[in-house]
Amino acid sequence: MSSHLTFFSTKPLSPLGLGVPYWQWRSDILTFDEKETCKFLLQTEKEIIKKHPPSADGGVYLPYSLGARYKFFNFFNFEHPTAKVLQKFIRDNVKLFLQEFPNKFDTSQLAISCWYNVLRKWEKIAYHAHADNSNLGESFISGHLTVACEDTSTHYYSMCKKNHWKIKNVPGSLILFPSYIPHETEVHYGEHPRIMIAFDIFFNKECGPGGPLLKEGNVIPFKLEELK
Repeated sequence: MSSHLTFFSTKPLSPLGLGVPYWQWRSDILTFDEKETCKFLLQTEKEIIKKHPPSADGGVYLPYSLGARYKFFNFFNFEHPTAKVLQKFIRDNVKLFLQEFPNKFDTSQLAISCWYNVLRKWEKIAYHAHADNSNLGESFISGHLTVACEDTSTHYYSMCKKNHWKIKNVPGSLILFPSYIPHETEVHYGEHPRIMIAFDIFFNKECGPGGPLLKEGNVIPFKLEELK
């Protein structure tokens, strides 16, 4: 098994017998143009905020942020060269992760919702889980890709909060985790914006041609092989 994948537990972790696996995939560190990527994402943030009113923010309590507009865009639709580098990195890691479980999942009809969050000084993303947002399909894999940060970590929890682990944010690092894992960020004290790309990957019949999941504006087909 790859050293990138860690299982924290596959046994019940609560008196209620909540038997769900807790795993995490850590990528290698991607080398990318952080300055140019941040410039593009911050400019795009302004355009999205100007164009779309805030909607649901996933319970992270940043109602006027870019995250409150995640339903109106998908990072995988961006054509900028710096975005393409990060898209490929996400795709490559998801592909490697799924290879750990050969023939277990039907990957022929995948879809992805992908957005990014920008935190300014004194802001944080509150405790939440992504699974609550996937009522139209089965989201199993979620992820965080750090673009820019200053001495912060993301905290992950088992659903009964018996287990807790944190991972230091490093630009170019990608974490994959089950969509049902609650998590939160630390308060951002840095002078420069903290930027993280987040995503959910869905796979079931709802993602098929014309399926209801793909009718959501922020969910698009996700191919493991990069389109030319």
